[in-house]
Amino acid sequence: MGSTEPLSASCCIYSVPPSLRKGSEEDYTPNFVSIGPFHHRNERLKSRQQLKLWYLHKFLQRTQKDSFDHYVLFLQESEDRIRRCYSETIEMESSQFVSMILIDAGFIIELFLASKDDPLGVDDPLVRRLLWPMCDIILDLILVENQLPFFVLEGIFDQTFPDGFNYNHSFLDLTIAVLTSYLSGALYYAPSDEMFDKSSFPDRVEHLCDVLRAMCLPSNHPARIEYCTPLKRSYSVSQLHESGVELQAHHGKKLTEVLFSEGVLTIPRIRVSNMTEKLLSNVVAFEQCHYPSKHYVTDYVVLLPFLIQSGKDVEILAKKGIMESYLDNDAAASMLSNLRKNVLETSVNRDYASLHEGLHEFYNDHRHEYKAIFLREYWSTPWKKASTFAAVLLLFLTFIQTISSIIPLFNK
Repeated sequence: MGSTEPLSASCCIYSVPPSLRKGSEEDYTPNFVSIGPFHHRNERLKSRQQLKLWYLHKFLQRTQKDSFDHYVLFLQESEDRIRRCYSETIEMESSQFVSMILIDAGFIIELFLASKDDPLGVDDPLVRRLLWPMCDIILDLILVENQLPFFVLEGIFDQTFPDGFNYNHSFLDLTIAVLTSYLSGALYYAPSDEMFDKSSFPDRVEHLCDVLRAMCLPSNHPARIEYCTPLKRSYSVSQLHESGVELQAHHGKKLTEVLFSEGVLTIPRIRVSNMTEKLLSNVVAFEQCHYPSKHYVTDYVVLLPFLIQSGKDVEILAKKGIMESYLDNDAAASMLSNLRKNVLETSVNRDYASLHEGLHEFYNDHRHEYKAIFLREYWSTPWKKASTFAAVLLLFLTFIQTISSIIPLFNK
């Protein structure tokens, strides 16, 4: 049983294209739990089914006695819509498909509710019995191939908590709180809750991977420019720094809000770890498939390799408080460079086009370079300032003395 259309207009959950998957299979494959149909038959993950059933049981204990029947009815009525969300025809019987969706949805919702009650997971059997770090479980839940449609999770949650969890929180609120707790620190260096206010989110999110994308989007959603002529690309951080560009951390801003104005390049603070590549790769893969004309995170991933070309660039960003890396400098630079491999770009957001143009013009104006050399060589420390001032003062006094000795000659 399955959709008669090869790719529905409502499709939002995709198999990663082979061009992106090549050489990076592990970035798109769950390590602990499968969600949805794409990895459902993965033999390595089948042992987790009992744990998901346990979570569903715990979730049902929060609900009314007849809630289970209501959930099944909701999923049966939504089955065709759910199937059309997937990029591939799902060869599963109706009862098996509905059962899979219900178990996975119950698991996710209860896991999120439990993490809200117990942020460290110390009372959670998934952590206590198997010693799995909770952030690794959550990481599996944002993989682009490991998704349930958000309307399914939201629909079951709203039936259970019609007035919101604790009479206040929607499922989107709960999701943002969980991803902020467990994943934002893997991308953001010193994140704050205010950064992820849902008022700046798109009107609709498709699934958990899309929520993570929304947490990275620029607040102003700048217009886009189609590629008509080759874009003048920026130079590396070390080159820009030597040319006189001032580097500053962009505190409290989304990852993609990189700006250049009046000689100052402001970059949101980023944390680089082994998780960074997986998180960004999945968001980029989703954008490549679903948002070909609104790929703001892809823009950022394409920008990074121009700014960060070597370990020296990473070192400079770290000294400026812009980057914290758990990898060595060269490994961090290599990883960030690999993110853009085989990524297709047909447009760029207007702010980044202006940024590239501004940095290109600044770098090629040698007056800035001469000024930077002077400041670096003669004005960068108190001792250098004192020495320079003393040298200028000595030169000035020597000049006065010379003039004073010449004037009497003219008087004669």
